[in-house]
Amino acid sequence: MTTLHALIPDVDVLLALAPEELAPILIRLAKQARVNNNNMLTLSLGAIMKSFVPVGVLFATITIPAFAGQESTGSIGLGDYATWAGAIVSVIAAIWAGSAARRAERLSEHANEIAYNAWIDQYFDGVRIWADEVSNTIQMGLHVGKLAPSKDRDERLLSIRATLASLTDRGRWHFPNEWQEKYGTHKAPAYRGFRQPVVTSVVRAYQVLQKIDSLPDGALNELMVKHQREFVSAIQEVLDPRSRANEAQRIIKRFADVERMRKPAKPPLKQ
Repeated sequence: MTTLHALIPDVDVLLALAPEELAPILIRLAKQARVNNNNMLTLSLGAIMKSFVPVGVLFATITIPAFAGQESTGSIGLGDYATWAGAIVSVIAAIWAGSAARRAERLSEHANEIAYNAWIDQYFDGVRIWADEVSNTIQMGLHVGKLAPSKDRDERLLSIRATLASLTDRGRWHFPNEWQEKYGTHKAPAYRGFRQPVVTSVVRAYQVLQKIDSLPDGALNELMVKHQREFVSAIQEVLDPRSRANEAQRIIKRFADVERMRKPAKPPLKQ
C-alpha cells in the first residue's frame, strides 16, 4: 500500500509543496484507499497531521471537495470512513491550534503592554519627583525673599539658590539641551546647545533670587510667580495629566476590582 510518507519521505519537501502540487498526490492516494478498502492512507496522513497542522488543514480542504465531486458507487468502504474521519480530526486540530495561538498572542501582547506601561510610569515618576522639588523650592524662594533683609534670610536664600542650581543640572538628565551639534560645541557635552523651556524656568528663578537686593519693590513677587507658572505649564505639557487620567479611567473600566477599591468606604454606624 503506497503512503504519503513513502511518496514524499522528506517533511520539509512536503511542507514546501504548493496546494496545486499536493492536491493530485492526495487525490491519487485517496482513490487508492477507496479501491483497496483500507485505512493505511489515513493512518499515514494522520501521523503527519499530528505534527504538522497546516498539512492537515490543506488535506481537509482538498479531500472533502474531491470526494464530494465523485459519483456514488453505491457503497462506502472502511477507507472512506477513515479518510473522512481523518479530515474532520485534522480540521478540529487546526481550529484548536489556531485558537491556542491566538490566546498566546493576546497574552504576549498584554504582557508587553504591562512592561511598556511600567517603564513609562518609572520614567514619569522620576520627572514628577524632580518637578515637585523644583516647585517647592521656587515657592520657598518667593516667600523667604519677602522677609526683611537679615543674616538668617540671606542664609536661607543661599541654600535655596544652591538647591535651584542642583535642580537645574538634574533637570538636564530628563530634558537634555537641544541643538548640541551646532551651538556651544566648546562646552562640556551636557551644556552644549540650548536649554529646554522647562529647565530655563528654573534658571530664571535662580537668577531672580541672585539679584534680590537690587530688585524694585514688587518685582520679586511678579518675576517669581511668572517663572513658577512657566515651569508648571511646561511640566504639565510633558506629564500630560489629562491623557494619563483618561488612561487611568480606561484601566479602571477594564478591571472591575480597581473600581470597587476606589469606592469610598461606608462611614461606621453611630453607637
